[in-house]
Order: sequence, then C-alpha cells, then structure tokens
Amino acid sequence: MSDQLTELGLSWRPHKPQAPAAAGRRRAPWLLRLLPGLGACGLAGLLVAGLMDQRAAPPPAPPSADPVWVDAGAPLFGLAGAGRALRSEALRRSAGFGRIDTLTLGEGPGGDWLRLALQQAGPQDPAPGSLFLDLSRAAARAGVAVTRSALPGLLATRFGDFEAAEVELAQGDGARACLGLRLLAGEPDLRITGFSCAREGRPAPAALACQLDGLQLAAPEADAGLARFFAAAELASGSACIARQAEARPRR
Repeated sequence: MSDQLTELGLSWRPHKPQAPAAAGRRRAPWLLRLLPGLGACGLAGLLVAGLMDQRAAPPPAPPSADPVWVDAGAPLFGLAGAGRALRSEALRRSAGFGRIDTLTLGEGPGGDWLRLALQQAGPQDPAPGSLFLDLSRAAARAGVAVTRSALPGLLATRFGDFEAAEVELAQGDGARACLGLRLLAGEPDLRITGFSCAREGRPAPAALACQLDGLQLAAPEADAGLARFFAAAELASGSACIARQAEARPRR
C-alpha cells in the first residue's frame, strides 16, 4: 500500500498514538481552542472579500470634457442701431477662463436673422479649425445645423476681412440659404462667428458689412486688449460703410 501511495505523490507514515495528557494539566475549553483558527479564517475572508470588491468596483468616471457655462452678467458687446430688438447673452466658464457673448436680431433662419457669437478663447478651447468646422460648432450652439457650405470669400469691415460663405442651415424639416461668417483676431484672441439670413433671397453683402461695422464694446474697462482692438477699428472706419450703404440703395 505504501508503494501505491508513493506512485501517487503521497507519503505514508504509520500512526503513532499520542501519550495522554498529564493528569495535573487542564485542557482549555474547546471554544477557546477554536478562537485562533476562527480569527485567522475571518481575516482571510475579509482580505478575499476586499480583493473581490476592488475587482468588481467600476473605474472612476473621467471628468467631463464639456465646459460648464454660467451667466456672465452684463454683455461686453453691443450693435449700433439695433435698439431693443437686440437680444444679448453672456456666458463664462465656471472654472478657468473663457467667455462667449451672443448678439441676436430676429427669431431664426426662417426670416431676417443675424446671430453673432464673440468668443474670448481660454486654454480649454480647441484651436480654430476649418471655416466649416467652426460654423458647425456655432450652428450647434444656435440650435441649427450646417448641411452645406460653399467656398468662402472675403467681406471687408472696419475690423478686418470676415470670411463669408454661403451655407445651408437646417432647422426642423426646413432649410434656408444664409451666409456664414468668421473673423479671427489674433490680438486679443477674439473669435467672431455667426450667420446672417434674409426673409427673401440672400443677405446683401454691403448691408451686412455695415451691420458688422456697428459692433461696439459696451464695457471698454473690462479688457485692455479688447479696448485696443475696438479703438483701432474706430480709426479705420472712415466713410467706407456710408459708401457701401449708398451702393446698396436701389436706384430710382
């Protein structure tokens, strides 16, 4: 039998009876003798359960990449001649630097509509992309979508040349032909994107250029870089807009 156990990798030793305990030695109660073993088993169980919990726990969710915007108070910009018809909204990031001021005339692409977003970019903002990409982002904030874009041209204003492209804006089941606009000012880092739509036909570029010339800094003390930018544009305005307005009037 010992040879068979050896082949199975087991060892066999004959049992030797233990000598009885000394008569004068008292054995501990059986419960006290079990306590060390129970403690070791409990500790091992806790360790195993802890490992299982760590493996089963989901990884911590990464922080959201979407910026959190809050009300920024009074808008920094205005539009000359717009009066009470102009609606303004100013948002800033709740953490870090970044601000978007939106100016809107009209109710949407279905009629006469001008929407301009003036963004002071922060470190969290992506770098400007293609004109189509930036217009798509601006359209998403406005609740519309750019479904088509033509090759852009340049629209001269007192702030510099805007990129202007014919775009198709979709909202619900309808789509309208409008103009998409973008100006990237390096100093300060000001990005102006927007759309202009007309109730009938396409917006007249000359009239649109005069509207853009009407952009104003409502709080010049808020940012020195913006104040310098608008002061330089004021010196460059001249009578160009007046000339364009004369060209845009219908001849009698």
